[in-house]
Amino acid sequence: ALVLGTRCRRFEPCHLDQLLENPLVKIGGFSTSFTDILVICCVLFSIMIKYLLDKFQNEFHVGVKSVIKKEQLKSMCEVIKKYSQRFLESIITGIVFAIIASLLTTSILESNEQRRETKNQIQNISNIYIGCNKSWADESFGTPEFSCVKDDILLCAYISEYYVIQIAFDKGESAQAYLVTSLDCNNKVKIKIEDKTIIDDENLVLGEFSFYDFPRSPVSVMGYVSNGSGRCLYSERYYFNGGGAYYDYYIASLDFGIGVEETKYEMVSKDTIVDEEVSSDINVGAQIITNRKDCCPNTFGVCAADFDIDSTLFSYDWFNSQQLRNKYREH
Repeated sequence: ALVLGTRCRRFEPCHLDQLLENPLVKIGGFSTSFTDILVICCVLFSIMIKYLLDKFQNEFHVGVKSVIKKEQLKSMCEVIKKYSQRFLESIITGIVFAIIASLLTTSILESNEQRRETKNQIQNISNIYIGCNKSWADESFGTPEFSCVKDDILLCAYISEYYVIQIAFDKGESAQAYLVTSLDCNNKVKIKIEDKTIIDDENLVLGEFSFYDFPRSPVSVMGYVSNGSGRCLYSERYYFNGGGAYYDYYIASLDFGIGVEETKYEMVSKDTIVDEEVSSDINVGAQIITNRKDCCPNTFGVCAADFDIDSTLFSYDWFNSQQLRNKYREH
């Protein structure tokens, strides 16, 4: 009763119903649910109380008879005191056990609920497309932590401890561009590029494949390192014509994402040939990555053909992303 009461007070009915329907914990090849844990806790608690009461009753009778025979009524007060103390200890032990079981169950439920929510959010990343609605994005990733209107475009940033999702919506709240950046979270969550428009490779995980490994060759590369705040960015643009629905595809390294420490920038001129994929005619100069085989992008994005992503989502000025960079530098 204590366990069930604690659950009902801490969770809304809809959440409790959902938890009752879904597996809670997997141990080896077996699964157990919230109902199983609740029943087990109640049964164990009942068995323990029954055992303690039976033991108390037997020992009480034996003790009373023994004492009466030897010391008769003289020691009766001591007998009552002794077994009253045992009885109280048994009751307190049972209550403590129930409270501990309740707290453990609450912790398991809350942790499982958080894992389920994170899993759903990671899965929904692959469902972000050009044209998706802002209401769907809010429902899938929560209320955006940052938002800004820039040149009649609504920019939103959905942030968790695992990712940063930037989406640009037009006046009709339809997505015109988006960027997904994987954060440095000790590899707890892997964010894959699962855009089936152009990519069939299931192993493209942000922070694990290099710029050189991305399918095909870029049509342009861009990078910079600012002198004042020390912000840095490198991006590569890809275009697949009709096969890519005439959208621009990007992979990039943003300075608040995973793997920034391994990214090295070099000042190059426009006529520099970086490798067989980045020739002089697509290199815009400035400070870019020259060791593309050793550096891994932490960001993937798509942009509608007539949208300027460089001055919006790739700019560091529309929301305070520097706090994210400083946060992960501390770790």
